[in-house]
Amino acid sequence: MAIIFLIPDSSSFSTILDYFSFTTWIFYGTSCLAVVVLRYKTPYKDMKRPYKVWLVFPVFSFIIATYLVFAPIIQEFKMGYVYVVVLLLGGSIFYVPVHVFGVTWFDGPMNRITLFLQNTLQL
Repeated sequence: MAIIFLIPDSSSFSTILDYFSFTTWIFYGTSCLAVVVLRYKTPYKDMKRPYKVWLVFPVFSFIIATYLVFAPIIQEFKMGYVYVVVLLLGGSIFYVPVHVFGVTWFDGPMNRITLFLQNTLQL
């Protein structure tokens, strides 16, 4: 949330609330889509569940979340929405190689950067 203050024109509370709700609906839609995907993905589809969500609810929620993400962009385009998407996708630069592909070659440089920042900032 604090990084949103770096976006230009984020001086008013309503602007920050717009960007925060935009980001929140992205994650709501992603989690609803994950319910549907994991229902049919191989290691998870055979699991015993005490309760199964009726698939109409996550599909409907995903459609609503998709609308609430794209409607503000189509209605009134602001460059701040692009900044929020770039910041969200920026995290995937580190997540996807490490957790999906198992890349470990930048563990050493990241450890040195972490130690340097901890020593510099006295953490």
